[in-house]
Amino acid sequence: MEIEAVYDDGRLEFKRSVTLKHRRFKVVVSVPDDEVIGSSGLESKTDELTLELSAPMRDKAQAELERYRALLDAPLPAEAASHMPQEYDDRLEAIAWRATLRHAQGRPE
Repeated sequence: MEIEAVYDDGRLEFKRSVTLKHRRFKVVVSVPDDEVIGSSGLESKTDELTLELSAPMRDKAQAELERYRALLDAPLPAEAASHMPQEYDDRLEAIAWRATLRHAQGRPE
């Protein structure tokens, strides 16, 4: 749902009365670029957000990513593959298709 509001010195003031279900929840706010002076590393919504990591954390994250990719790319043992139903193959094909679509749309796999 879109609700129009005005930002006033740290507060959002709704233009019409709204009763909300919860006291705290995530919202997305659209702010005109010319109203932003500083953005603490955030770019416009068309740019990708980047996370700055220390060298040791970056190395650890890279190692985990490589380990994860190795698991994903590892072939299924022959004895396990012979016991898998067709439904399992269909699911694997659907997962690969979904990853291809997400990649084509520029979304993370």
